[in-house]
Amino acid sequence: MKNLGKYLLFISLFSNTLFASLESHVDQTTVTQGELVTLTIKAGGQLISPPSITKLCGEKIASKSSATNIRSINGNFTKLYTLSYGFVATKSCIIQPISMEVDKKVVHTEAINITVKAPTQDKSADFLLEIKSDAKELYVGEPFKVVLTFKQRTGNRAVDSAFTPSSTDNFWVKKEEQGKAYQKDGFNITSITYILAPQRAGPQEITPAVMKIASRGNSRDAWGQWVSGLKWKSYFSNTLKFNVKPLPTDITLVGDFKITALVDKTTVDANEAVNLVVKISGDGNFEDIETLKPRIANASIFDEEPKVESQIENQNYRAQLTQKMAIISSEDFTIPPIVLKYFDPKEKLVKVLTTEAIKVHVNGGVVSSLNEEVKIQRADIHSTPVEVKTVSIERPFSMLYLILALFIGVMLGVTLSLLPWKKLLNKEKEQKMNLKDYKTLLVQLIPYKENSEVHKVISALEAHLYEGKELSIDKKVLKDMANRLRKDLL
Repeated sequence: MKNLGKYLLFISLFSNTLFASLESHVDQTTVTQGELVTLTIKAGGQLISPPSITKLCGEKIASKSSATNIRSINGNFTKLYTLSYGFVATKSCIIQPISMEVDKKVVHTEAINITVKAPTQDKSADFLLEIKSDAKELYVGEPFKVVLTFKQRTGNRAVDSAFTPSSTDNFWVKKEEQGKAYQKDGFNITSITYILAPQRAGPQEITPAVMKIASRGNSRDAWGQWVSGLKWKSYFSNTLKFNVKPLPTDITLVGDFKITALVDKTTVDANEAVNLVVKISGDGNFEDIETLKPRIANASIFDEEPKVESQIENQNYRAQLTQKMAIISSEDFTIPPIVLKYFDPKEKLVKVLTTEAIKVHVNGGVVSSLNEEVKIQRADIHSTPVEVKTVSIERPFSMLYLILALFIGVMLGVTLSLLPWKKLLNKEKEQKMNLKDYKTLLVQLIPYKENSEVHKVISALEAHLYEGKELSIDKKVLKDMANRLRKDLL
């Protein structure tokens, strides 16, 4: 007898005829651009096939939920399915009729008009959102500052919040400062500084940012009953517009820079590395700076990836690029001037920075026979490319020198042919492969740097010799590699 009531309920649920019904509505038909619109569909019946909805008004579905309720009216039980779909409205549109199958019948919702208004700011509101920038005209790649400020009236607390940043599709975000919080004029204020750079020329804009604030409120449920919940309201910032100009022809850098080039020594032994450090500091598009690796005849140059460090000082962008290189040669060489050509947006001039040429003497090496002089002039935005002149000074030639050289060559050839080359070569290899002489080992390994195993050893030796780090390679590995070198197995 205890289960009799359950059986009667079960029979009643499935014996009563349910009339297929379908209705739909939105929480608001007039919204501000960027606000969330929620479409609710209610279907009454025993069997329902939910529609497949991925977009509304051309916008992707941002949220989705469903609920099922059973209601008794005069002893008749009815099932009610409630489906909710949320989307962000960006323009006025029409939600087209939606088809569903309810109790094996196809029914349709009514079309709903949605009106979208442009975002506005209410200066008297409890919440204010604003973006500011001193820049109006910019050049492609030029860094500039944008400050986002959010104000909340003291004593007005939000239950929840959701922030949607401005669209910066045509801008690079170079740096973001950690937010600063303070109180002023009856508001709790949070400000964040961003450093941006335009990607392309022409009119560009930063769209409004949106802050959604949730507060306590009441609303009716699917059955018309009042229930407590959250009420969301969106607050919009202003729009920023810019006129972005192209850079002069053949110029990729824009900003204000300084450049230095320093070496740790200017006199070395043959095949001993000279460490070169190039630094560029200032304000500009450092990511577009190409390799600073110079070209030096008869020298091997090992360069690291440039490292860029940036920060915001007093709401101004500052950065420094550092590139380290090791140069090895068996003869005297000159590190040529390193040239940096850029556009200064303040003076509207193309400027050229250059380091001084650095001469390095190699003990026991060959003295370089060339002397290069580089002249670099400052040019304006319409000037021709910078002129670079190279002057070569040749050594005097004498027939006596040639005869003497031929005689010495013949005598040397006869002498060398009489030497026990097999023993000498083996001995030479053993002497060259002195593991305690890390510099010699490094030079011997350089021709095999494409080998991944050798590359690791070279990196470890360079770090030990030129950066003072502990040697991270086991001596057994070095011995094994030395033996392989002797046997020409690398």
